[in-house]
Amino acid sequence: MKNLIYNLLFLGDKSKKTIELNMKKIVIVLIFLVIVLCIFFSFVYYFRVPLINMNLSKLFAVPVRLETFDLSLKQVSVGNFEISNPPKSQVPKAMTIQSLIVNTPLWNYLGTHTDIDSISINGIDVDVEFYDPLYRNMNWDPIMGSSSTTTKEAPRGGESSAFIKRFTIRNLKITLRLPNQQPLSYSSIAQR
Repeated sequence: MKNLIYNLLFLGDKSKKTIELNMKKIVIVLIFLVIVLCIFFSFVYYFRVPLINMNLSKLFAVPVRLETFDLSLKQVSVGNFEISNPPKSQVPKAMTIQSLIVNTPLWNYLGTHTDIDSISINGIDVDVEFYDPLYRNMNWDPIMGSSSTTTKEAPRGGESSAFIKRFTIRNLKITLRLPNQQPLSYSSIAQR
């Protein structure tokens, strides 16, 4: 049986010494590949936040920054997320979020339909600024416009859906800036 396995693996009659040498080479190559993959995934894990910042900044065409991004088997959490305003805006940030937590098992993201147990957003501050008196141009136009133009339309077979069981927003503040007027701030109702 052992000789049959050797013959099947190496397609021919070779000496036992040659087969053992080839097996050692295969084991060394496999160990090397495992080490390279571990180094690669360690690199990606260590630089995950700068990589996400860079990709989101390209997507939104404005600087985007997040301080923490943690991924576990049951939860994704983001801390101190900021989207900057375009250059001609009065304030530097279009939106800040203190924390965003998505609770769902990681394998739920693999299918076309995702069931999300809960999304919790805490400390969200949104700045909406209109640039002209007719309220046609605003700070969110370049941010959302660039993300919609860079996203290619998914083919019909690639559509996906999500069902969110619980969605919570705490400490929401919206600031509206109209031309030649004082900013208007709208805060969320305090929780009891």
